[in-house]
Amino acid sequence: MFSSGDFDHWLSVDGIIFAREMKITAVNWANYVFGPEYYLLPLRRVEQFIAEHSRLPDVPSETEVKEHGIAVGEMQQILMRKIEELTLYVIELSKSNHDLKSELEEVKQGLKR
Repeated sequence: MFSSGDFDHWLSVDGIIFAREMKITAVNWANYVFGPEYYLLPLRRVEQFIAEHSRLPDVPSETEVKEHGIAVGEMQQILMRKIEELTLYVIELSKSNHDLKSELEEVKQGLKR
């Protein structure tokens, strides 16, 4: 049970909140991921990070969330950034796959000659 001194907020709920909709305003959004200045970690570095930390880069750990909680708007922004990064990885892999198919076709044509 929460005591009145636990939170310095307008609303504190010790239980489940049901709602049809909730709107959260965010100062930053993740579309900067698609900008030319954004550094997308190479997948090998992401894989290393996951192996070492058991989570994605820039995503809070279970311990951090249990201890401090997480702002819903902040988490939505993190999730959107990760979705956009995944989209860039898929595009990159698709291009690589297309290039490999083209090379394979050239090799097949060369063997037929």
